[in-house]
Amino acid sequence: MVSSFLHTTLGKPLNNPKIVGKIKKLGQPKFRVEIPLSDDSPDSLPQLALDISGDISIKRKGSPIKILIMWPDSSLKKSATMTFKSLPTSQIEYIDIPSVAKTDPRILDSAGVVVFLGPESSTLALMKTVSDAFYPKPVVLFNPKWGFEEENNFGDLSAFVGSFEVVYSFMGLEMRGILSKRKGVTFK
Repeated sequence: MVSSFLHTTLGKPLNNPKIVGKIKKLGQPKFRVEIPLSDDSPDSLPQLALDISGDISIKRKGSPIKILIMWPDSSLKKSATMTFKSLPTSQIEYIDIPSVAKTDPRILDSAGVVVFLGPESSTLALMKTVSDAFYPKPVVLFNPKWGFEEENNFGDLSAFVGSFEVVYSFMGLEMRGILSKRKGVTFK
């Protein structure tokens, strides 16, 4: 369900000729997706990314576009490389956010969409630099490691984080029983 939703959301700015002409007026498409992980193991984020991106085939004018996934650190990138080996296509590139300054800038040019997966607040300045360099192509922020309440404390970067439109959020709501004092979680 998430992959078809992302396919539709990302397909609009990439394939609509009216939007492409007005993209400078509209600004860069920035989307935020939040899905809870099953556990905190190092393999859970790459597995969730595989489950979602394995079904996505975003196309521009009939040809598939390359997706650049930026991981928070090199260990997650290595884990993702092993996890993503099962995919038949090479439409996905991987890079870790801290090493992006040392990377060939042609990687950014060849990608059609950049996805920041599980970034931490310490990498926000670098994420903004990448996002600015990637303009006007779409950027997706996937499962950031900070909460909405922390975003006001980011100073100058609060506006950057606030510019991402939440397009999919699957978060649990804590509930407490009326007759018993047991707590539980429901998802909406």
